[in-house]
Amino acid sequence: MGYTTVSPASAGLDNGLQSDIVGYANKELKEDYAFIITVNMFKPAGGPATLGDITASSTWVAGQDKLETMLDNGAIDQSYTFVNAEEAKEFGCPAGWYLLDDFNNDSIEDLTPYCKNNVTLAYGSGILVTVAKPTTTLTFAGAVLLEDQPVKLKKDYAFNTTGNATPQDNTLGDFLVSSDWVAGQDKLETMLDNGAIDESYTFVNLEEATEFGCYPGWYLLADFNNDSIEDLKPYCKNTELEKAGEGFFVLVAKPTVMLTIPATL
Repeated sequence: MGYTTVSPASAGLDNGLQSDIVGYANKELKEDYAFIITVNMFKPAGGPATLGDITASSTWVAGQDKLETMLDNGAIDQSYTFVNAEEAKEFGCPAGWYLLDDFNNDSIEDLTPYCKNNVTLAYGSGILVTVAKPTTTLTFAGAVLLEDQPVKLKKDYAFNTTGNATPQDNTLGDFLVSSDWVAGQDKLETMLDNGAIDESYTFVNLEEATEFGCYPGWYLLADFNNDSIEDLKPYCKNTELEKAGEGFFVLVAKPTVMLTIPATL
């Protein structure tokens, strides 16, 4: 993962946040033919974030590799594929994103009207990516987040796909949740490179930590619910690393729960 600040710019952004630095970051997709969850690492620069803010490396296989957006309940919404500049010249269409079905539809002679670069992406929303070559990378561009940003987890008991929506590595302890999080029941699940679930964590807020005699923050769900553990303090996982652009699942009981993404700088 690389992060480069392109330029500090007084862009006059009207997105509710003080952000005047734009940049880009690369997310390497390490596993071939695996569901890889990632997340846009930037706020939109002066307007909504779109698919067009994301580009794929030349190893992306158009018509085969795909990026899938998600519904609020965790189900797949749409599947897109990427056409690079060289392929766009060949096909006579704009470079960018197209619905996978449209791209592979031989009855469509002119793909230009089907370009989906303007499809909006909500900040903090995870996406699934499946690629043929483990050397493929996605490049995200936008404005650096300079203030903590809450993300609403909209559905109860559904897989919310979100993640470390910043271009820097953070720890679990950098991510906070609202007071309506249910400790021992609600959970955040980190992912392996191949898309499988790695670990399941639950959050203990300050009031609960005082009650339980432990630190506020994140604990493995199994540890928190293990009645044989009398002192939870040694089991706190706040220092666990969450890499830039890394996606995770969140399951919550109440659709009002908020997850706070930490500021980049």
